[in-house]
Amino acid sequence: MDSLTFLSKMPKGDPPPILVVHGEETYLRRQVLTHIRQWVLPEGGDDFSLSTHAGDSVEWATVHGDLETRSFFGGRRLVIVENADPFISANRSRLEKYVGAPSESGVLVLEAKTWRSTTKLAKLINQKATLGCKAPTTAKLVEWAQHHCLRSYQKPINPQAARLLVELGGSAMG
Repeated sequence: MDSLTFLSKMPKGDPPPILVVHGEETYLRRQVLTHIRQWVLPEGGDDFSLSTHAGDSVEWATVHGDLETRSFFGGRRLVIVENADPFISANRSRLEKYVGAPSESGVLVLEAKTWRSTTKLAKLINQKATLGCKAPTTAKLVEWAQHHCLRSYQKPINPQAARLLVELGGSAMG
């Protein structure tokens, strides 16, 4: 799923047990992670229900333990592996098994720069749970700037000003 589509409205229902946020656009990845946190941990959640790990140093046992541990205050736990490319490479077979029998108490989010859709792991994960964060085209970026100004700051911006903003600021969303 495209990240801008995901960000346009809050998803309904329960989140899937595993989500993948991937792409080169760092700003979009951060926005998607914030949106996921609001979805999985409604009403701000609590810090006891959230675990964040660095993908280059975390072990599978730590992540799996967090996913299997029930939240202290009830509800789901959200476990995020940031910069997960090395974690995915090192634990691909474990992740494939996990997708087949996920935890009922936790939601795993893998945040990676690259995600190859041809791998067995990618095929096991629902495409709606895979959120691509690539820089939008200039036309979409102008439209996004207009919506973002209105939604975030309650200030409308006309199309010419948004186009100028994109021309001057470049294609990096941050």
